[in-house]
Amino acid sequence: MDKDAYSVLQIFKYELHPSVYKLQSGQKEGLSLYGILNRCRCKFGSRLLRQWFHRPTRDLRVLRRRQEVIRFFTSPRHSELMSTLQSFLRNIKNIPVLLRKMSLSHTKVADWQNLYKTVYSAVGITDTVRSLPQTIQLFREISEEFTDDLHYIATLISRVVDFEGSLAENRFTIKPNVDPAIDEKKRRMMGLSDFLTDVARSELENLDSRFSSCSVIYIPLIGFLLSVPRLPGMVEKENFEIEGLDFIFVSEDRLHYRSARTKELDNMLGDLHCDIRDMETAVMTQLQATVLQRSGCLYKILALYAELDCLMSLAQASQDYGYCPPTYTERCRLNLQHARHPLLELCAPVFVSNPCVCSDTEGKVKVITGPNSSGKSIYLKQASTTTCNTNRLKEAQVQAANEHCVVKKIKN
Repeated sequence: MDKDAYSVLQIFKYELHPSVYKLQSGQKEGLSLYGILNRCRCKFGSRLLRQWFHRPTRDLRVLRRRQEVIRFFTSPRHSELMSTLQSFLRNIKNIPVLLRKMSLSHTKVADWQNLYKTVYSAVGITDTVRSLPQTIQLFREISEEFTDDLHYIATLISRVVDFEGSLAENRFTIKPNVDPAIDEKKRRMMGLSDFLTDVARSELENLDSRFSSCSVIYIPLIGFLLSVPRLPGMVEKENFEIEGLDFIFVSEDRLHYRSARTKELDNMLGDLHCDIRDMETAVMTQLQATVLQRSGCLYKILALYAELDCLMSLAQASQDYGYCPPTYTERCRLNLQHARHPLLELCAPVFVSNPCVCSDTEGKVKVITGPNSSGKSIYLKQASTTTCNTNRLKEAQVQAANEHCVVKKIKN
């Protein structure tokens, strides 16, 4: 079908976004069949459901595979299980994009969080599904496709990445006991405050008597510096010169110098902050390589989780709107009793159901007559969306793709 046919049948219905900032480019799903049935919790589920609506299948094996999952979740006693699985599916993020960023070394703290949530939720989904009847094909496939690689990735990220510290510093940081060398440098960083206070006391004894106080500070990429207050007579740069000290810069009425002691500290301790960042970046690179090496399992389960999300969405919609499952047969025959248009019944206070029978031997051609606003167009849409995937829709006629049903509307 073309785009107009999908719109007229209200299978899909695009509307401008209500936000004034998105009027030009933003679109949202309006009142449509896809819109009321899409209860998917992850983007991959919504995308797969749209694909099903665009390319509906006639394979009875696929239809029955889907139906057995929908039937399972429409049972009221399984509503809690469905809620648990949907809460996990909500945390399934865009895995291909995350892995692409890793391969390009563009991973941010938020990406690591999203990956961990995704893998952790995948473990939760599989553990829940394994407690369900394995006679249902989709449940069995999810249980079989889940490998130890997912458990390994989840455990590794949880053990290595310090999410709280990463958010505080806005960079990748690791937890203690991952790398002894990094832990040692961090201990030095934590003890610097008291250590530098002692160094400042000894430096003050050797300073000019004009200075009543001083401090020793550490600045990443610059190193250790001696900081003294700027005296009233220190106006020009020539006044900043102090014997035995190398002037570096002035900031907020404080002068910063390198002394023999601070140079010694630079040689002894080095640039701790940069060293720690470089070492943690190396750990992140190694972690990325491990995740990418085992990423095949993520792609395998993603398709199964998307299918599970779609089928639970349809099950929830069928519960909310009182839909009943169809009975499939090998014959090309459509027999609907008390059929309802899924959209109109939501908008009209009173809706009269109607039957529809189409087959090779009966009901192949239908002539519908009646006064204006009697429901001819609604029946036309209902028959066409239920019967098959049509090629073209006109106001007066719907020609089914399999040529099993022709509906003729005549206005009185």
